[in-house]
Amino acid sequence: MTGSRECRSQSWQVQLRELVQFPERTEVAHCRLAVVFVDPPQAQTAFKAGLGGQFPFLSDAQLTLTDELGIREATDKRHGPVPFTFALLPDLTIHRIFNGWYFVGLPTRDELRITIREMIGKTVADADFKGERSSKKELERLNMAITVIY
Repeated sequence: MTGSRECRSQSWQVQLRELVQFPERTEVAHCRLAVVFVDPPQAQTAFKAGLGGQFPFLSDAQLTLTDELGIREATDKRHGPVPFTFALLPDLTIHRIFNGWYFVGLPTRDELRITIREMIGKTVADADFKGERSSKKELERLNMAITVIY
């Protein structure tokens, strides 16, 4: 879930263009994306249509969620909350928070992919991303088989 400044923020638009392409990967990992804006629903609906976003775009125009999370911007009243990205586990507890105050604080697709990998590692008992299951003997046997084939 991502909290945003306004739809019009340039760094936020770049981030959303990247996220629009990301659901193909997240759905395979049984994850979902949702974006929360402080803009009214009409503005975000037009913005979502322009981006081609397929995930939920939610409105926090009254800043209820923003205040509940304590992310209201105190020094820049014009732009609303700082854009945060929250990676939530299946029980909706927060696994990781990215603070997007500056553009470099927004997560890249690779950072999100790595975060999803971490979350799956925590929640799926048989997840093995390290490839360390093979013993040295098994690896030698496989290498020998590959050598014979080629």
